[in-house]
Amino acid sequence: MSLLELRIYRFGSDTRFEGVLVGALERVDVLGSGRVVDALFVGSDGVTGEIAVFDACGADVRSMLVELLDFRLDAAARERSTARALAAGSGGVPAETIRAVAEALEPGGGFVAVLMEQGAAGTIDEAVSRAGGAPVVTSRVDATRLADCAADLEGVASGG
Repeated sequence: MSLLELRIYRFGSDTRFEGVLVGALERVDVLGSGRVVDALFVGSDGVTGEIAVFDACGADVRSMLVELLDFRLDAAARERSTARALAAGSGGVPAETIRAVAEALEPGGGFVAVLMEQGAAGTIDEAVSRAGGAPVVTSRVDATRLADCAADLEGVASGG
């Protein structure tokens, strides 16, 4: 395992993502300012309370970007991504961790966790700020994927 940055962000019910986070991930990749190793998004619909989940499962950033664009623009892709993330043995963040995060969200709220190399954080932080989010965890972790950080993710969900 290697020491990476874990950043966890929360978004309120009035957040409108509008692709700003996808754009930040793309800038990090193109500029080579660091590497995004893994990412998780959990969001709650403000009206229905239905959750949407994107778990990158450690995919390379280019694959992650393609999948994120589909997730953002295609309701069927969001449903598939959510079902895959919540399936037992999905290979990503444990489903019980994702459920704990989802249960802690206010309607319309969101949760983003990013595991990255040092140097990528500034671009991601700026995008989160523009989208109306706030950092809740910034730490160095000995991990290779977000699944290794399940306890940290659950701690944030439980308010710890």
